[in-house]
Amino acid sequence: MADVETKDITKEGTEVKAEYEIVKSKAAPKHLGIPEAVFVEDVDKFMQEAENSSAEVVLKRFEELYNKYKYMEISLTQKKRRLRNQIPDIQKSLDAVNFVKSKQVKSIYVRVVCKC
Repeated sequence: MADVETKDITKEGTEVKAEYEIVKSKAAPKHLGIPEAVFVEDVDKFMQEAENSSAEVVLKRFEELYNKYKYMEISLTQKKRRLRNQIPDIQKSLDAVNFVKSKQVKSIYVRVVCKC
């Protein structure tokens, strides 16, 4: 069952009523494919569940999850670094586009040099 909330949003003197739904479900969606972490409060109760036949099985499953989280952390950190390094080039491109737009030149020849 979804809850519907209404909020007043004011932006630059304009008041807008926005209605949106908050969907509550037991199965939370994965964010960017990252599996949901499970917090174990009661270890004895957790170990009595059917899929937890032995400590070795549980430890192996948790180790696999940990390795996935570590891989994702490294991958996202590298992606973040790569994207941050692209900011100056993107800013230069944006400045060039804004310059061309400001001059309203009908035709322009652009020489592109790639440092690949």
